[in-house]
Amino acid sequence: MIEAIKHVAIFIANGFLLLVYETMENMPAVLTAGGMGWLAFSAPPAQKPWIGGMGALALVAVVLSHVPVPAILLLMVLAGVVAVETEQFDRDGLRWTIAGGVALYALAALGYDVYAWYLKGQEAMAWAQAIGGQGEAAGVLARGKGVVDTLALWGLWLIMPLGYFALLIKGRLAHPPSPSRPEDLITTVRTRGKRR
Repeated sequence: MIEAIKHVAIFIANGFLLLVYETMENMPAVLTAGGMGWLAFSAPPAQKPWIGGMGALALVAVVLSHVPVPAILLLMVLAGVVAVETEQFDRDGLRWTIAGGVALYALAALGYDVYAWYLKGQEAMAWAQAIGGQGEAAGVLARGKGVVDTLALWGLWLIMPLGYFALLIKGRLAHPPSPSRPEDLITTVRTRGKRR
């Protein structure tokens, strides 16, 4: 009986440790799903399914893409959550901008991954007949891959994230900080500061 309890306890402990290790290994995916889930949950009803779909797209990109795309996507989502949480005037508009920027980046990352997967399957021999020789075909494939890899590297690692963060900062700094909520300010103006 004691041996059976020991085995059950070890089985449960191993299962718990496996869950902890898998969570730690997939932390970008877990945090991205949590951040996009929060954005979708806090969105107006009309935006919820759209932001949920954009979150699913971001999660697929985090799981399938290579380093540093998962880290960049996670940073984009977390910065967006902080921006929405601190926004006082137009949370819905900023939330939509954030979700759209994350989805656009995820699409670009997945598009590059599909291109890289497709190109791995291409043989120089298949191109050799159309181009004029195996050496020529290999050179054309290598040059084409080099150009696209360079553009993708610049776009995915620098240009798109910087554009997203610039858009996020612009949206966040569109209104000066206010000591009170916009609703309180409107009520004060309408009642001329008099309380009912």
